[in-house]
Amino acid sequence: MLELLQVSAPKDDLLENQDSILQPPITPEKQPPPASTLSPDTLSLSPASPQHLMCSSEQMEKLVFAGTKLSASPQTSTKKRQAPKPRKPAGPARSPLVRALRPLQKRQGPHPPPSARVKCILVLISHSQDFLNGVCMNIIHLHQRKLKYYTGNYDQYVKTREELEENQMKRYNWEQDQIAHMKSYIARFGHGSAKLARRAQSKEKTLQKMVASCLTTRVVNDKSLSFYFPPCGKIQPPVIMVQNVSFRCSDTTPHFIYKNLECGIDLDTRVALVGPNGAGKSTLLKLLMGELLPTDGMIRKHSHVKIGRYHQHLTEQLELDLSPLEYMMKCFPEIKEKEEMRKIIGRYGLTGKQQVSPIRNLSDGQKCRVCFSWLAWQNPHRLFLDEPTNHLDIETIDTLAEAMSEFEGGMMLVSHNFRLIQQVAQEIWVCEMQTITKWNGDILAYLKSKLDKQTHDI
Repeated sequence: MLELLQVSAPKDDLLENQDSILQPPITPEKQPPPASTLSPDTLSLSPASPQHLMCSSEQMEKLVFAGTKLSASPQTSTKKRQAPKPRKPAGPARSPLVRALRPLQKRQGPHPPPSARVKCILVLISHSQDFLNGVCMNIIHLHQRKLKYYTGNYDQYVKTREELEENQMKRYNWEQDQIAHMKSYIARFGHGSAKLARRAQSKEKTLQKMVASCLTTRVVNDKSLSFYFPPCGKIQPPVIMVQNVSFRCSDTTPHFIYKNLECGIDLDTRVALVGPNGAGKSTLLKLLMGELLPTDGMIRKHSHVKIGRYHQHLTEQLELDLSPLEYMMKCFPEIKEKEEMRKIIGRYGLTGKQQVSPIRNLSDGQKCRVCFSWLAWQNPHRLFLDEPTNHLDIETIDTLAEAMSEFEGGMMLVSHNFRLIQQVAQEIWVCEMQTITKWNGDILAYLKSKLDKQTHDI
């Protein structure tokens, strides 16, 4: 796009400052260069008659932003320059070039520094403590229908909250001691001598002021949960044997997910499966459960082993029209008493009306708790858990980790929650390149190695 400018003054008449007043025209003896020599760095026009100057926007930017100064040596004259007259209130007319360049400068000025740029706001809900520590700079805690704001990541939030609650309890206990002391004094000396009665009245007024100024409330802790997996007993190894197993999705698919796989699983094996998406972690659990059949090879299981599998879509198998209490009574008819079943369900955080409400009215996290109560009371020897933390909050995840650590049987875990893996897994198996490799180290060392590899590849 071209800018058409009407210019009536030569370059030599422009002062070094863009806001200067026009100077008188030069003498005819000094001839300007021809118009063909016009460039972004040189500007000269014939003073005899004004001309129209065709100049592109890029040339204008160079004139303003590339460090080019719109200046020339001031006109030299033997006559003494007269002092400028004082400006009128409206001010003298400015150069048309300067007036034309100013909107361009405002419109296409340089980028602001990073500190002046608009910062975006990200609001997220996550149950991954590692993710919150790496991303968040502020935490909003929703408790008893109130929002409380904390600065820092999740670990800093936990530390700050503990300190504030400790101070709150100290002040609460101090206020309660003061109130008990004043009430005792008023009851004892309120009807005694005049001197003691006046003191009692003074303490009563002080007590009223304390109550009116809102006393410190007692700290209300979050509802505690206690997941529980019953004892499963012992069975002789080997529990599961995988012998030369190969698997592909169909006969028409040339790609094998696993090829010539060999491994053994005992009752006390606690494994976390890690690897990229599509490497076959969930597929391995389905093969071990018998939901999928290997293309080649054999999988042998102990005749008495019981396996409980939790997967991401288990909540879809619940009967939504039944309540949790009715569903559990239907699944475990050997438990005849409702009160006994209520205690079982209550271990997993479902209490009161939640036990008798239709499952479709429960939240995703509450549906997961129904699934865990159903899974635990199957009394399995081994737990196969595929992404068990998807709808669980951080406190519930910690409770689940404690229950899994105390479980007598074995476990195979597929999860992206590395904190849970660190708490419960004793071995790390890496699924990639159509096989399984045991990792010599913990999950943190595995993550560090992956990060170093990505950095090296970059």
